[in-house]
Amino acid sequence: MKGFTVQTATFLRKIDAKSWGQKTETAMREGKFFPEEKARQITLNDIIEKYIAETLPLKPNRVKDYTQQLGYWKNSIAHMPLSEVNSAILSQERQKPT
Repeated sequence: MKGFTVQTATFLRKIDAKSWGQKTETAMREGKFFPEEKARQITLNDIIEKYIAETLPLKPNRVKDYTQQLGYWKNSIAHMPLSEVNSAILSQERQKPT
């Protein structure tokens, strides 16, 4: 798609390739596409900092709640590359005693 770097993948079946292509293009159109190479360079901390700077000011009633929660994640797994953060990691971290 115009404006994005070329993405490639290899599949055994044509149907899998078409499905991947459609999902990738949909994610690009919806602004949800994040190339894995970039996800390896960006840490969870980068995303948290961006959220604090850009989104948190729009939620003045919840700043205290969000600041506490974001602080927890910053102190635990924020050093991790975004490509390594998944639901299993988040679940495991939430279950640790505080």
